[in-house]
Amino acid sequence: MLIENMMMAFSAIRANKMRSILTMLGIIIGIGSVISIVSIGDTMRGLFADLYKNVGITQAYISIGYWVEDVRQSDYFTLDEMERAKEAFGDQIAYIDSSASASAKASYKRTNIDFDYQGIDYNYQNVQPVNIVYGRYLNEGDVLGHRKNVVMDTDSAKKLFGVENAVGKTFRTTLYGSTDDYTVVGV
Repeated sequence: MLIENMMMAFSAIRANKMRSILTMLGIIIGIGSVISIVSIGDTMRGLFADLYKNVGITQAYISIGYWVEDVRQSDYFTLDEMERAKEAFGDQIAYIDSSASASAKASYKRTNIDFDYQGIDYNYQNVQPVNIVYGRYLNEGDVLGHRKNVVMDTDSAKKLFGVENAVGKTFRTTLYGSTDDYTVVGV
């Protein structure tokens, strides 16, 4: 019986050669396209996973959306609330801080440059590593002592001071209505 069925199938293929070839071609093209689409998708997923594997997978940034119109001071986290979160979650939180940023002019001798300032805590380096070329990063003494120390990038140091290694140099800026001298501790 099996032999008769196989003989009938081969005779049908010989009788309808064009239909058989087109059917096989359709099956080959269909399976090939599915395999290529799946492999392209897996490759892209792997590429983006490698690209972003160290950036933000375990990080969260919580803020009040810009679209919220009625924002009260009580809507923001206080320093006490952040300390309680640190205590409650212990080792599960690597870094928690408020977000303070401002834009102002930095002045050194006759040079005035617009800068964006970002307030960070001393252990920010543990979460977002920065390659320090000259000097050091901010430390616990800088933050707890409320020292006016900054870390800047090499391009900013060149523009403001004319040199890449600006460690120890000071500049003047006005932030939140207060004019102070800031010392560069790292580049």
